[in-house]
Formats: sequence, structure tokens, C-alpha cells
Amino acid sequence: MTPAEIGNYGERHATAALQARGWQCQRNTQQPGSTDIEARSGNKGLLVQVKTGLVPNPPPAISPEEKRNITSRATNLGFEAWLAQLQIGAQGELIGAINWTKLN
Repeated sequence: MTPAEIGNYGERHATAALQARGWQCQRNTQQPGSTDIEARSGNKGLLVQVKTGLVPNPPPAISPEEKRNITSRATNLGFEAWLAQLQIGAQGELIGAINWTKLN
């Protein structure tokens, strides 16, 4: 599995988890600021950076530059910045739970 495929599976799992909680999500927004998912619910907004590891590898850490970029962009938009870390199996299935960390 390529790094892009691993990341895509992770983003899909994180998006599905947010949508299950009532969030409207956009993935791969191609906006600056290390954002993989933009989510909205009512007047609240989230920017989410997703880090995915292919078992047995853990998800990578967010770099200081990525954290700075996403928190800066979130602050400018009045959103919350979050990190979602998860692991997937060889078929792209979610292994365990998604670890959510608020960044700002």
C-alpha cells in the first residue's frame, strides 16, 4: 500500500467518525494549513489533520510546522484544530479506536 493510499483510508475513517456524530465534512480541501478534513456542525467548525499508520506501524506524529499551520488557519477561521491518529490493517480496515487530540 502506498503512503497516499494509507492516508486516504485514514481520512475516510476519520470522516466517517465525524459524520456519525452529525458533522458535515469535506476531505482533501487542498487549502493551506495542513488540513485533511474541514467539518461543520451548526456554527462550529473543525480543521482536522489525520495521521495514519499501517499495522504494525504506529501513526506518525504531527510535525511542529503542521501543527503551527493548522492551528494558525483554524484560529483565523474561528475553528478548532484537531489531530486524528489511527491505524489501519492491510485491507484498509480501522484497527482500534481513533485517537483525537485538540491542538488549539
